[in-house]
Amino acid sequence: MARTAESVLLIGADTLSSITDPTDPMTAPLLADGAGAVVLRAGHAEELGALHAFDLHSEGEHLGLLKAEHGESVVMQGRQVFMSAVQNMAASSAAAVEAAGYALSSLDRVIGHQANIRILQAIADQLGLPPDRLVTNIERFGNTSAASIPLAMADGVTASQLHPGELVLVTAFGAGFTWGSTTLRWPELAVEKVD
Repeated sequence: MARTAESVLLIGADTLSSITDPTDPMTAPLLADGAGAVVLRAGHAEELGALHAFDLHSEGEHLGLLKAEHGESVVMQGRQVFMSAVQNMAASSAAAVEAAGYALSSLDRVIGHQANIRILQAIADQLGLPPDRLVTNIERFGNTSAASIPLAMADGVTASQLHPGELVLVTAFGAGFTWGSTTLRWPELAVEKVD
C-alpha cells in the first residue's frame, strides 16, 4: 500500500567546479559550488507557504546551447542562453502569477535562479517590477545551479527581505532547456542568525 508523505526534504546541490574549465571566460567566472534545502509539508491551499499554480516547460532540442558531457567541462552559448532564459522565465512567471489569480504588480518579491544578475534584472523589467523586489545573492555566491533558489530563500530570510504573507514568485531556468515558475505567500519562519 502506498503512503503519502507528510513532509519532504528537497535538496539542491551542485559541484560545478568539477565540470568547469577554469580558463573559459564564459563559464568560470559565473559557476560555483553550493547546496541548499527546503522542507515542504502537506497543508491547505489557503495556508501561508502553500505553493500556488505551477508553469513548467522543457525543450530538449536546445541541449547543445548549455551542456556538460560526461567527463567534459560545461559548454555554454552565452548570448542564446541569456536571451532564452529572460524570455522563458518572464513568460513563465507571468503565466504562473495569472494562473494563481494575481496581478504582476501584486508581487512583493521575486526569487529567481541565480544564474546572472543581468538575467534577473531583465526579468524584473519585462514583468514591470522594480529591481528592489529581487532577492539576489549571486554577487556573493555565483551561480550555484540547483542550490541557488534555496540559498536565495535562506539569505532573503536572514537579511529580512522576506516577510510572512508577502506574495513571492519563484522562477528558474536550466540546461536542456527547462524552466518553470510558481508563487506562494511567504510563511512565518523561525530564524536563527549565526554570527
